[in-house]
This record gives sequence, structure tokens and C-alpha cells, in this order.
Amino acid sequence: MNDLTPHKYHWCLFTDYYKYCDNLVMNGAAYALVFNETKPHEYEKPYNFEQCVYIGKSAGNYYDKQNGSNGKQRSNIHKRMTTHHKPFSTGEGGESSHKAIVEIYGYGDNMLNGTTTNLPMWLCLILPPKYITPDLIERWCCHQEQEQLLMYQINWNKPTLGNMDTNKSERKVDSYSSVMMQSIEENSLAAKFPSVFS
Repeated sequence: MNDLTPHKYHWCLFTDYYKYCDNLVMNGAAYALVFNETKPHEYEKPYNFEQCVYIGKSAGNYYDKQNGSNGKQRSNIHKRMTTHHKPFSTGEGGESSHKAIVEIYGYGDNMLNGTTTNLPMWLCLILPPKYITPDLIERWCCHQEQEQLLMYQINWNKPTLGNMDTNKSERKVDSYSSVMMQSIEENSLAAKFPSVFS
């Protein structure tokens, strides 16, 4: 059976993402954003850092037509990092994940590079194993993203700051199904007599 272990954990300053995304992970990767005083080593996994603030994934690539002239092939992960960069550098826009991170760490180049805080933001590109073909990369990225999120929560007993909304239930508490499940749980013999059914 093939091993799903990442080929490599590539760490760089978040602000240097444009140097690596198209070169290393044109077909996709999982990734993490981590605040740390020093650059993590290649063998260090994002979930082992409490100040890992976001874990994500992006697969595939596209043709970027630039200024109406000749364009170039770009990775979707490059586009994703550009989407992250704006709210982190300006403090404006973004999703709830960006707002949660900005609220704690601030925004701007000084925040990203750790100029005033001594805590730069590092990007970890989690590269798929070499045998993973382009048609399987998206599935591998989903697997790796979930593994990183799970291990972070096991290690730190909380979700990452930027992934907190992934813990929210999609279930409507007042739906028929939810009400029935609540009733079953409340009336369950196992719930009333756990020592008998354990």
C-alpha cells in the first residue's frame, strides 16, 4: 500500500509565497500559516505549533492572462495566497478566518514580517508524495488538510484561529431531525444508565 506521507514540508516567509507556489506546487498542495520567531525546519509539521493560525488546501492550476497580453500558467494555490495577502496586509476585506487572525495579530507588512512583534508569519507548503498523479492531488490535499486540522485539535484541544468556523455544525437545531435526535438522546437507556451499557 502506498504511503500518504507528504513528500516535503517547505517553509518560507508568507510574503515570499510568489517565489514558490508556481514552482513547487503547480498542481496543488495543502498549506498552513504559522506565526513563529524562527523559520521552522523541514521536518516540523504545522500542527505542532500552537500559533498555527490557518490550515488549508488548493489544487489545480489555470492560465492567467495578464494585462490583456501574453499570460502564464499559475497554480491555484498562488491565487489563494494572493487572496490571503490582501486582508493581512491592509486589514480590509477577507473572510471570517482573516478577520479572526487580524483581530489577534494585527495587519500590515510589519505584522507579516514580524518587524515589531518578532513573530513573522510563515507559510508551510505541504507537498504531495511524488507518486500522486495530478488527478489524485485534490483528494490527497483534502486528506492532508483534514489530518493537519485533526492533529492540531488533538495537540492543542482547540481548532486553529482561522479554522474555527469548520467546527460549527451545519445542523439546524430546530429542524424536525434535530428535535427527534435530541429526544432519542434524552430518552436513551444508555444515556440514563451509562455504567450498564459501557
